[in-house]
Amino acid sequence: MGNIEVRVRLEPPSIRPNIDREVAMSIELESKSESEPYWCECDVEVEPPLSLAPHKDLESGRKRLGIIKPKSGLSQRINIYADITSFPNNYTIKLITYVYDADGAISERLETLSELRCGDESTMQVSEPRDSND
Repeated sequence: MGNIEVRVRLEPPSIRPNIDREVAMSIELESKSESEPYWCECDVEVEPPLSLAPHKDLESGRKRLGIIKPKSGLSQRINIYADITSFPNNYTIKLITYVYDADGAISERLETLSELRCGDESTMQVSEPRDSND
């Protein structure tokens, strides 16, 4: 188990297809270290039709998250954009977090996968089981 724990939250957690939409992705880091601070940054990769820039195709980027102190947390936000070409599907968002120690060497490399669900309201709701005799 490493010194840093990564969590990703998407708000909203799902979107409707064929509309322009902005999704806020929160990257939350928590340090388990007792004494060492770390410098953290991450690479973000999205699959089309998602983008990291509005009205442009940008499938990957880097975000500098900052210094995380011992036994503390850090949170940063990245916007992800969906356009009118989005169709019902689960889109993967890949996050690779690099954790650097005091010497500037990579202490940890953490890979996190998230999914953004895209679907219309009828496919996004869980339907109740029905009796085939109805």
